[in-house]
Parts: sequence; C-alpha cells; structure tokens
Amino acid sequence: SDLSGAKEYYSNWKEQLDEADIVFYLLRADLIIAGDLKAETRIREDMRHIADWLKERKKVPRIFIIGTHCDLDPYFLKLNPDTVGNYIDNFRKLPIVSEIVARAGGTKNVKVTIGSMKSISDTEALIYETFVQII
Repeated sequence: SDLSGAKEYYSNWKEQLDEADIVFYLLRADLIIAGDLKAETRIREDMRHIADWLKERKKVPRIFIIGTHCDLDPYFLKLNPDTVGNYIDNFRKLPIVSEIVARAGGTKNVKVTIGSMKSISDTEALIYETFVQII
C-alpha cells in the first residue's frame, strides 16, 4: 500500500508494516545531501517508530530506503556512469543515512538506492536499481 508520509498516519504505517514482507521508505535525498536539519529530524522520528515496530515482529521485512529528488542537487546532474557510484556511496556514508540503516536492521536487511523521478526514464532507472536488489 502507498501511505501518506504525514505523522498522523503512523498508525496506518504500523498496521501495514506488521503485514509487510518488503517496506519502501522514500525520503528527499536532496534535502539530506544539503544537510537540512528539519528533514533529518523527521527521518529520525519516522525511523524511531519503524524500529520500535520492527522489534515486535518475529520475521523482519526487507527494507528499502529510496532517496528521491537527486535532480535538485546540481552535482547529481553532472554525474556520468563512471562517477555515479561514488555519489551513491557518499550518500550511504552520510551520518543520517548510516543511522537510519542501523535502526532499521543494518546493511544486511536494509538497502539504499537514490535517484530522480523527474522524468519517466529517471523514474524507471530508480525503480530498476531498487528491484534489482530485491531479486
């Protein structure tokens, strides 16, 4: 199910998480890269709830953290196939990203992908990168 990101829907999040085999958590990668403290605070709060709910489950679902809006980062637009890997690696190393991955179960259970949804081809690429990790 696609759920609203609003805090008021946390009860719906928990209900869906309790039944899920796979969880997709979307965040604004451009804000994280820019060091937006408000975005980081919200992500930490979301992940604190998710981590608590995960503790209640016997079988933990696979979790995918998907960073969107990379096209709003001017550096992303200058990437080529040789440099995109470094960009993604640097994103994964950001303290907030490392923290939420650890809270959600660690790198063994949590995968991180980032990209853009500005165009159909950008969205397809992001979806492809995500689903390759599911298989």
